[in-house]
Amino acid sequence: MYDVSVIMYVKDSQKYLEESLNSIIHQSLESMEIIFLYEKSCDASLNVLKAFSKKYPNMQIKEVDTFSTKEILESIKMADGEYLLFVDSFNIIKEDILRKFHNKIKEDQSDVLLFGLNDSVEDKVIKRISQLVGNNAFAPSKIREYLLDTQQTLYNKIFRKSYLVKVLDLYDMFVQTPDNISILSLLNSQKISLMDESLYETDNPSKIVVDDRSFAEYVDSQNIFLNLLNKGEYSDYRINGINRKFSDIIDLYGEVPVRYKKASYDTLRNYCLNYLKQKENNLELFTDTNRKSFEQIIISESVEEYELLKKVNEEKKSVNFMRRYEKIISVEHKKIKNFNDNLRNSRSWKLTGIFRLRNKL
Repeated sequence: MYDVSVIMYVKDSQKYLEESLNSIIHQSLESMEIIFLYEKSCDASLNVLKAFSKKYPNMQIKEVDTFSTKEILESIKMADGEYLLFVDSFNIIKEDILRKFHNKIKEDQSDVLLFGLNDSVEDKVIKRISQLVGNNAFAPSKIREYLLDTQQTLYNKIFRKSYLVKVLDLYDMFVQTPDNISILSLLNSQKISLMDESLYETDNPSKIVVDDRSFAEYVDSQNIFLNLLNKGEYSDYRINGINRKFSDIIDLYGEVPVRYKKASYDTLRNYCLNYLKQKENNLELFTDTNRKSFEQIIISESVEEYELLKKVNEEKKSVNFMRRYEKIISVEHKKIKNFNDNLRNSRSWKLTGIFRLRNKL
């Protein structure tokens, strides 16, 4: 058995792949294997993988149709490591960081180790959690208000394999996306460890295109997960979960290319209309931002109308901001003007006038 199994999804990542692999191979943690989930690419990514796997026997290439939950689950079963780490093939891992992360989760005897990403919003959340728990392992209830604010991705965690397999078997009907795997691992853990730093040196974006089919699948999966949050043991996470899931859907819709926008809009609107029909739709729990987005989707009858409503709302925000800004400037200007008027009318200003005149000369 290896200490760590690294699972890496690879598609069209030739530009960074060799450097990314070298950053893993040259870690001081020697007991590890690498499993590649390779999807057919337009570049020479596969050639790079084959060259490395010939040189290093602890590497396996599994060709997949897509980076689906099914393929992820199969790769987890393939893995022979005590711990699992999913790595982004577009980025470079920091020098000698795997040993540090591995030692932390092992010493704490935790189910999951959560770490930062090169992302300003995520960084703030991790720092808040760090201030709350320090260097100690903790139960998920300890960070209840922040737990679902962390990025729900496989790329910012290390998992104890035996624990993750148990959770995925127990909640198999809710495991629809990699995001759901990530959330389930946190919600059900007994102990979580935290590292207040990123695994990666770089922040190169992956080239995953969200089409109308994958968007529809994602929306369905989030709806299924919301049903899980209605269960008694997760009721404490309900408000945060409802808002996080809806905002995630809106954010993903924003990443859909124009050519898939109409079909994705239809999916989004149908989802909202069905949500509205539910007896307990929890709309009163929505944040103001989510409620506004929900209303825009319901009111609009086409993708063009929805985009226009969003634009109008953004322009209103801009106008309101400018009005607030102009008001602040106006107040400050009056303060400066009053100060200058008082200064010029003061006795000291009049007495020192001769000196200012000499300086000009």
